[in-house]
Order: sequence, then structure tokens, then C-alpha cells
Amino acid sequence: MDSKDEFGRDMDQWPLWRTENAEAVMKHIRGYAGYCEKKKVDPFICLYMHPWEFHPMPEGLLHYGEGAVLPDPFIVKNCGAYAGEQLDVLIGKMKAFGSEFFRACDIEVK
Repeated sequence: MDSKDEFGRDMDQWPLWRTENAEAVMKHIRGYAGYCEKKKVDPFICLYMHPWEFHPMPEGLLHYGEGAVLPDPFIVKNCGAYAGEQLDVLIGKMKAFGSEFFRACDIEVK
């Protein structure tokens, strides 16, 4: 995957489940699993979501007392109900793909 951003920020796939849909993330998961299979290593994916992604977020300039911030549109796109729906779809697709889910604290390093 080639980055079009000088800092490589477009290589982070976390917002795809929310900004596009669960299938957009699954495309990357399938590709990663195939890569791992060729390398003969077990694939693993660490998912993290921010709590605010499941709450409708305001768009535009956000004022906080003496200052304001203008989030890029993808930061707040589809936050709220859609994010929850797509997370459910993503988990279902991952389970159908054969994924297992663990908490990080329960994983043993070999």
C-alpha cells in the first residue's frame, strides 16, 4: 500500500469501518491474511475504536472557551448510529471469515 500523505496517515485503516463500511475494512483484512499465509505467519489484527465515534459528532468549527478546532471531515463522518451498525457488520464478517477475538491482556507471547 503506497501512502499519498507525507506522514503516512492514510495507511491507518481504522476509520474505514465508519467512513465507508465494514466491507471496505474486510478487503484489507483479507489481503493481510493472504500476505500472512504466504509468509507462513499467523495473522493478527488489533482493533481499536474511540468511544466518541459511537456518538453523533458536531461538524464544522468547534469552539472551546478561548479557542476552536476544525476537525477534518473524515474525523466526524458517520459517527453515531452508523458507526455502531457497521461495527456489528464488521464483527459478523470477521467471524464468518474465521476470526477469533481476544482481549490484549489475554494473549500470550510465544
